[in-house]
Amino acid sequence: MEPYINAKTGVFDSPGYLDITKARLDHLASMNIPLFGKSVIDVGCGTGRLTEFLIGQGANVFGVDGREDNIQQMHLFYPDVKAEAVDLETDDLLNYGPFDIVFCYGILYHLSDPLHFIRNAEKLCSDMILIETCVTDALEPLCKIEIEDGTNNSQSIHHAGSRPSPAYVIFCLKKAGFPFIYTPLEKPAHPEFLYEKQYNYTSYKNGRHIREIFIASRNPMNNDRLVLVG
Repeated sequence: MEPYINAKTGVFDSPGYLDITKARLDHLASMNIPLFGKSVIDVGCGTGRLTEFLIGQGANVFGVDGREDNIQQMHLFYPDVKAEAVDLETDDLLNYGPFDIVFCYGILYHLSDPLHFIRNAEKLCSDMILIETCVTDALEPLCKIEIEDGTNNSQSIHHAGSRPSPAYVIFCLKKAGFPFIYTPLEKPAHPEFLYEKQYNYTSYKNGRHIREIFIASRNPMNNDRLVLVG
C-alpha cells in the first residue's frame, strides 16, 4: 500500500496528470538518452513521479521542488531518494551541484524568468539539460507571463509563470552557452504535444496547453531520435 496522499500533493496523481506523465515517460524512454550512472538533479520534482523513472534507468537522482509538502510526500513515496525544498527563483542551485544532467520536465513554464533559470542550470551541469515545457505558438523568440494559482501544488509558488515560444527556449539555451540543441524527431503520444503550428501567439489549443521538448548538450549527440535545431 502506498503512503497517504494529502489533498494538495494528490494533484500529481489525478487522472490528467497520470495520463500526461505516462506519455512523457514512454517518450523519454524511446529517445534513448544515456542516463545510467549519471548524476541527475530533478528540478521541480513534485512528489517524484518522474524521478522514479530516472532511478529505474540507473541514474543517481537528487530532487528539488519549491514546496515543502511536495518534498515530504516524495520522501514517503521514495524514502531512499535525496530531495529538498528549493525556491528556483531565489535560491542558489549551485549550492547543490554539480550534476551531469539537469532534468526539468514540467517546471520551466512555472518560472517567470526562463533565461535566468537556464543560465543557472548551465553552470550546474557538465553534460546536458532536458526540458519539457508549455509553450506559446509563435515563430519568433518571445516569452509571455502567465498568472498562476499559487495555492495549487502543481503551480508557481510566486503566482506567476511563463509561456515561452520554442524559439525563445532555443535562444535561452544558446545564450546560456549550450552549443548543441535538439528536439525529438517524434513527439509524445498526447494531444498537448501533437498540436498544429499556426504561429497565432496562443498558449492553448482546444482548451489544452501546448508543449515541446528540448535537449541541450555540451557535446554532439549521435542519436537518430533527435533533430539538431541550434
